[in-house]
Amino acid sequence: MILSDFLTLEVYFDNDESARFFEECTHKYGISPVQKCLKAGELACRKIHIGPDSGKTLLWLTEKGRQKATLARH
Repeated sequence: MILSDFLTLEVYFDNDESARFFEECTHKYGISPVQKCLKAGELACRKIHIGPDSGKTLLWLTEKGRQKATLARH
């Protein structure tokens, strides 16, 4: 579900660098599934250090996550 939602964003925005906030994802999917995807290398993360969202963490699909989400759709 998580990976599929990220892939949907990428397709919708025609951008394979679509990202979501960690806090938003853990609220929607729960902390455990998000951590599982991070540990599996399906999602990557980076903390924002500037601007109004400073301190928040962004998540995005890795190539591994993108491939898994694509396979799950077929």
